[in-house]
Amino acid sequence: MRPLISATALVLGVAFRTSATPVNTSSIPSIGSSTVTADSSKTTARAVITTRQATPPEVPAAYKMTMTVKNVVDVIDITVDGHSVIVPADAYCWIFNPNEAVLDLRGRRMTLSIRGGDGINSYLVKLYFDSKRVTRKTVGGLAGIGSDTKYYLRVLEDVPAIEPDTGDTQGTRQ
Repeated sequence: MRPLISATALVLGVAFRTSATPVNTSSIPSIGSSTVTADSSKTTARAVITTRQATPPEVPAAYKMTMTVKNVVDVIDITVDGHSVIVPADAYCWIFNPNEAVLDLRGRRMTLSIRGGDGINSYLVKLYFDSKRVTRKTVGGLAGIGSDTKYYLRVLEDVPAIEPDTGDTQGTRQ
């Protein structure tokens, strides 16, 4: 009888441990901010999507012919366990008429999906990220993935273009 009690305690422990919500959805307002948070057993992620009214000059001509653009994503801020994630501006530029955000922490990759548009003009933007930066962006519509962008982090060493004068060459000709 004793092993049965231990097994029951283990099952209850696992049930309480996996009560986190690894996927969460939030609607995105026309103008303003929307926050979506997801928790896994190891990680907490939060994304804040801020939208604003779109101005006519920023809307591409191709979009003007196929849809009425009302708003645009102004910025996306992502944090993982309280630390900021690098989100390049290219990852959220030209996201017009967003409707819904889905933050997913299941599996090996974390993703933020933004669904937007309407009817034939609906789309899905998916940002893949880790604890430091956005690593990939896919954009798709009814026909499938239309673009796939990978982001790399390059750290450049700051080297002066001209060697500083240390005074060692004063009075000598070169």
